[in-house]
Amino acid sequence: MAGRNEQVRGAGKNLYDYELTPKMIVARIDNYEFGYVTLGRVYEENGTLQPAKEAFQKASDLAIAAAEPQVKWIQSFLDRINQKIKNAEKQRD
Repeated sequence: MAGRNEQVRGAGKNLYDYELTPKMIVARIDNYEFGYVTLGRVYEENGTLQPAKEAFQKASDLAIAAAEPQVKWIQSFLDRINQKIKNAEKQRD
């Protein structure tokens, strides 16, 4: 039986290949918390903060549900994006 990473990566590409589109990443990561972290990072690097927040929230929810040992690390991405959104809103005012 293949490990989780092998199941998610498929076709010789891994989730850290930023040439993948968000849609392609989602198709490969269903219910995989670290995949959603990667998706959030792609959105964040492209400056799309709300989709990044949604991806990080999904990652956090999945990590909590799975009792993932790295849940705090995953939640740190959500905390960081929430702060970026808050700062962006302050700059608009």
